[in-house]
Amino acid sequence: MARYGMLIDTTKCLGCYTCRLACQRQNGLEPDEAFVRFEDRETGTYPQVGVEHVPLQCMHCEDAPCTKVCPTGATYKDEQGRVEIDYDRCIGCRMCMGACPYNARVFNWNEPVRATGFHYGDA
Repeated sequence: MARYGMLIDTTKCLGCYTCRLACQRQNGLEPDEAFVRFEDRETGTYPQVGVEHVPLQCMHCEDAPCTKVCPTGATYKDEQGRVEIDYDRCIGCRMCMGACPYNARVFNWNEPVRATGFHYGDA
């Protein structure tokens, strides 16, 4: 089975968070929720000090702990090895959030807010 990953050159990241905003819109998340979060790390030594913006998101673990704790099977791995969520089966217990070693899971009780007034992203 193929393993997918995302390569992000953090030396070119400006910290604009546009990738986070695009992900939020695609997935219907609230402004304070995100599947992509950032950790800012200091680089270099004085006087050449900088900041590296490191995006952290779901790693689609080979043996994903979030899939094991889901009581309804709403969190599962698809045939391509991606961790997916069947929102119709999710009961909101949030056990997947506690099991995720990357703290990449979020939960939203509300209906998605479409900021532009038209539908975009997946249902």
